[in-house]
Amino acid sequence: YYNRVIINEQKLVKSDEIVEKIEDNKSPILGVYDEILNKNFSQDEKDLIVYHVVFGYTYKELSKLYDTSPKSIGKKCRHLINILKNIIKED
Repeated sequence: YYNRVIINEQKLVKSDEIVEKIEDNKSPILGVYDEILNKNFSQDEKDLIVYHVVFGYTYKELSKLYDTSPKSIGKKCRHLINILKNIIKED
């Protein structure tokens, strides 16, 4: 049990730690999509999309970060990703 808890804590990165590591506002990972995300989404929504899509966080891990249920995080992620898909299709 102890090892499992330690491993899960190591996988979970706090949002403050990521912000401190990133020096530039423009992420080289996102490229063009960074501008689209900044223009169309709030910072919390953008963070949620990036954590899930780019960094591969699961709904369970995100629910711990945002202190909510995995079901609500999943619902919000799917909604935001659908909005993003529609925006990209229009461009």
